[in-house]
Amino acid sequence: MKTAITRAVLLFAALCLLLTACQSGGKGSGQQLAAHVGKDPNRPKLTLCVDLNPGFEASESGPVFDFLKTVPGYLDDFSVELDRIPCQGTERDTALTRVKTELLSGAGPDLFICVSPNLLDVTLMEKHQNATDALFQFPRSAMELGFFLPLDDYIAKAQYMEWDKLLPVVMDAGKSEKGQLLLPLTYSISATLAERESRSLTASLPMTWDEMLVSEDPCVRFACYSWRFGSILGELGDYGTDSLTFTEEELFARLEEARAANLAGRPQELGEANDVMPSISIGASNAHLFTPNSPEYIMIPQYNTTGGVTANINSFAAVNANTRHPDEAFLIVDKLLDQETMSNCEIYAYGSALPVNLELCQKDAPYYASYYEQNGKPRTEWYMNQWNYQQTRELAGQVNAVNFVTPLNQELMLAYGDCLNEEDPEKRRELTAEHYTAMKMIIAES
Repeated sequence: MKTAITRAVLLFAALCLLLTACQSGGKGSGQQLAAHVGKDPNRPKLTLCVDLNPGFEASESGPVFDFLKTVPGYLDDFSVELDRIPCQGTERDTALTRVKTELLSGAGPDLFICVSPNLLDVTLMEKHQNATDALFQFPRSAMELGFFLPLDDYIAKAQYMEWDKLLPVVMDAGKSEKGQLLLPLTYSISATLAERESRSLTASLPMTWDEMLVSEDPCVRFACYSWRFGSILGELGDYGTDSLTFTEEELFARLEEARAANLAGRPQELGEANDVMPSISIGASNAHLFTPNSPEYIMIPQYNTTGGVTANINSFAAVNANTRHPDEAFLIVDKLLDQETMSNCEIYAYGSALPVNLELCQKDAPYYASYYEQNGKPRTEWYMNQWNYQQTRELAGQVNAVNFVTPLNQELMLAYGDCLNEEDPEKRRELTAEHYTAMKMIIAES
């Protein structure tokens, strides 16, 4: 009953927004690029909706069509029309409203490839504030609303993806009681990097956030420092009950601890040597730091309160529950998760993170990432030295909480920024209460 009512309310709201957008001169559809003419005019025609670079410069259609050319049967057995969501402005708003309205009415694109908006860098929020409007603001809520096709039976017969190589805890974030509905493609984790040649670790990892705060190891204490906030809390919401997983008091305590760590900065015991870097996102966005010639790093994450690593999903794919061509739609996402595709497909450059395939990022299995070597030479074949690859695998094995990037992340970052800049503890408590109330409203409306 709740799902039906929610869908009805959302459909009415979306129709109102769509009519408003059309009256104001907005386009009735997102930018669509037809595929090349194939042999059989009666072959199935799928619509692939892509949202690859929300809030930033326009993404190109070329990488998507280059990928489609590698999918068996493309053009001969089926064709694909590309529905590309604009990256910014009113055109983006109109396209988002259109696709959401189609979904709520039981139609919409056959499949989706989405990159999460970058909500974690507080310095980008004002400049790219439209990036908060994702196609699926709350992917887990979208799963509950029945937008996506359960893929378990298809996965069991997959031709290209190797499920046993994919990070289980991250893939599980795309599951509900109905089965595997979303297919995460990339995820991000952050850590403080201490060069192994000049630094050693006296503490035993993993540990809880509380243990990190009082550790005698200066590298561990420095890992408490971060310009991000949220990973300490683990998973942020329970979308079955539309509630937060933490109390206002806990949020205030963690904000105070993170604020103190931020203000304390670099422990004096570390000296001035530039061999410890705090709060570095491990993955394609920092590929230049993780080349075969890079230093070997001891990687210390900002552990959450239960002693694990929190990961954020940066991109995912899904098939519409209403598609009339489920076999062809799954074939496309199956090929997208093929290890060879992940090594060569430019689509993955937009994810800017780590691939869910754990075998990638080593010499014999490089990953696609666009970066420049120290000599200025551009590269797309990215892999780490063996030590750093193993360290990354160990961190992946410590992940016990996974979040899709949602407006909750932005609200937490805003709360963190406000508390960092406020010296009065009582005002910080008031600010925490305001942001906590906002977060309760956000998840209740998800």
